[in-house]
Parts: sequence; structure tokens; C-alpha cells
Amino acid sequence: MGKSWTLALVVFMVFISSCSSVTTPSSTEAPKPSATVTPPKEVAAAPQTTPDDKAWAQVVKAARQEGRVVGYSASGLCCEWGQAMAKAFKEKHGITVELLSLSGRTGVEKISVEQQIGQPIADFLQTGVASGVEAYSRGLSVSIVSDLPVMRDKSVFITDPVFSPDGKMVNLAPSVITILVNDKVKPEDYPRSYRDLLDPKWKGKLIMSDPRSGGATVNVFTTTLFYKTLDLDFWRALMKEKPVLWAGSSVEEYRMVGRGEYLNSISGGGSTASPLIAEGAPMRGDLAMTEGTVYQGYPMQVIKNSPHPNAVRVLFNWLYSQEGQDIYARVASRPSQRKDVPDYTTLRSRVKPIRILDRTWDAAVYGDKLADSPILEEIFGKK
Repeated sequence: MGKSWTLALVVFMVFISSCSSVTTPSSTEAPKPSATVTPPKEVAAAPQTTPDDKAWAQVVKAARQEGRVVGYSASGLCCEWGQAMAKAFKEKHGITVELLSLSGRTGVEKISVEQQIGQPIADFLQTGVASGVEAYSRGLSVSIVSDLPVMRDKSVFITDPVFSPDGKMVNLAPSVITILVNDKVKPEDYPRSYRDLLDPKWKGKLIMSDPRSGGATVNVFTTTLFYKTLDLDFWRALMKEKPVLWAGSSVEEYRMVGRGEYLNSISGGGSTASPLIAEGAPMRGDLAMTEGTVYQGYPMQVIKNSPHPNAVRVLFNWLYSQEGQDIYARVASRPSQRKDVPDYTTLRSRVKPIRILDRTWDAAVYGDKLADSPILEEIFGKK
């Protein structure tokens, strides 16, 4: 009964979304950055599509005839910056981008049903790492990386945008996990290393997302262990400082730091914390730890049997171009994937990493296995 009801519900969602109207963003004009923009680094010119590239020219021509791309997004693409990018892309290529906001798990289930009944609607899926890997493991995606001119020279990217080893998953842009510090903390007391948080002065003043519930802390936990910049003894020692393990909204967690209820969070997801800092929250998130700064992406993948196979290729190529990444960085006030795009984030949330701990495919697989092991309960206790 339960399985039949679930299938019926998802099939109904397929029908409803196929009738949904196009989301039309109101403007591509980005808000002015609240701090001085860091100029982009000089990089060698990436290979561009030329008139001689007849194969790609045919893809573009066919894409414009298709005229439409449909994406399911669990996070950013359905926000203001996603709408701004959709409008700019349509102005450039005449192709409409329809975005449906779904949780990662719901998006995966919806796509699975679409494939089962032979009525694919989605061209691509953008979600978190866990749901993205689930879609990948179900064989729902295809690789298009080799088709994209923008991927011919990866030296223009800060970290490799290709996430999975076979190119079926790519990262739209990096999301930085940093330490948040309230302005009550004096500069001379800023932590410069995660190990600085073991100082008794921080006892009772720390908050972090509960690693047993997912979130940024478990990514820091597993990624620093993967790169061996922190060990289990550090995390055991940190738990003796009695940090609050927060299982609620990350926005509320960061607001509590901003209000001074806690002076520090080690799970400051830059994509969520940066807008609060830009709005004037009295805290900063620009501290680079000596052990490294965790970078993770927004995984995206093209769905097999895509109804608009050419249009989705043109969209992905544009998303990683200098133009597409610049619009993303300006409107979202976040770091870009490319070296030749300025950093538009506010100074108080602009991290200059001493070392980047990139949550690569291998790091994510390692982290998922660790998160499912008894070690999480051993370190952080029973939930």
C-alpha cells in the first residue's frame, strides 16, 4: 500500500510539473557588492568555440530549435541568482530555462519515475552531494563533459569542476565552509587553527551543526580526516569543550553567533553565512585555518534520455564560461569556480585559504562511508 501510494504521488508530481509555467526572472542586474571587489587573476585564454568548430555549432543550432531546458534544483538555482542566470542565458541563446524547486531526494525519486514510465521531463538535476550521488548510483545521468568547449582548458578553474571520475557529475561553483566569529572576540583571540578551539576560553561558547544530522560540520570532520590535517584525537578533545550540537536551521545557527549567544561556529557554510554578514550581522567568516579550508561544490548532472539534449549542453557550457560564472558570483555574492572572475563576496566573509581541502569525489566517498560508521556515534555521542 505504502509503495503504491508513493509511486502514485510521484507520478502525479511528474504530471503537475509538466504543466508548470516558466519561471521568468525579473532582472539580471546584480546588487552592488558591499566591499571592494578583488580583481580576477590573470589566466591564459581558454580555447573558445570558433567558426571552424562545426560540431559545436550544430549543437548550438539544434539547441536553439529545442528552445527549452528543464532543471530540478534542491538549492541555489531556484534563488534570485539562478533566475538572473536563466534570464541572461535566454537573452544570449534564446533558450528558456525552467526551474522546479524540489528537495534533493524528491528530485531523485521524481526523475526515477519519469525514466520508469518513459516520460522524461528533467534535463538536469542540481542538488547536494548525498542526493547527487544517489542519482548517479541509480544510473540516472550521462556524461557530457567531453562535449563542452569550455572544459577544454581546466587551468582557468580554481578547483576541477568535474566531480565524478567519469564526468557524470560536475560542480557549479565552490561553497566554502569556514569558522564564524562574533565581533565580541578580539582580533588577538581569533582562532588561526582548529586546534586553537581547544583553549578553555572557548568552553561553552562554541556551536556547530550536529554531524549526526548531516550539515557542514560532518563535511569538515570527514574532509579534514581524509586529508589528514586533523585526527580523531582532535575531535575527541573538542567534544570535551562541550560545544552545542545544533540540529536546526543553519541560518538560525549563524544568527545565534551574530547575536553573540555563541561566539564561534566551526560549521559556517559560506553560501548561507555570507548574506547574513553582508546584511550587517556582527560577525566575520574570513578566517583561514592553517589546516585548510573545506571547499565543496553544487553538484549538477545531465539526466539520461534528456528531452532537450542539445539545449542542456549549451546551458552547461555557458554556466562554466566567464560570463555565466561572473553573473553567478555577482548576484549570489559568492566565490566563482573560475580564476578570471572577481571575488564579489564582502570582505568580512572573503576567505583566502592557506590550503584548499577540496571535497573531491574520493573525499566524498570516504566521508559517506565514515558518516555511516560507528565512529560518528563514538565521537559525538548517541543521537
